[in-house]
Amino acid sequence: MIQQLQPQADLLRDITRWRPPLAALLAALEEAERLGPLPASDQGQLLPDGPGPPLGNSIEEGQGHLQPGVFGTTV
Repeated sequence: MIQQLQPQADLLRDITRWRPPLAALLAALEEAERLGPLPASDQGQLLPDGPGPPLGNSIEEGQGHLQPGVFGTTV
């Protein structure tokens, strides 16, 4: 009987472990919705040089394969 109930017990343990951080995240998202978007006149103050280049994923159009990533550190 214990072996049958172990998966449910593990799931309940995971749910109770993740509940407080999830509740905090949901509260932060509700606060962000309550604040709403920035007015159009204030958005330029966040990025004085304007927006950067558009972001894209690592798949080039038409090729269908992943491009190699480059990782490193500077000393």
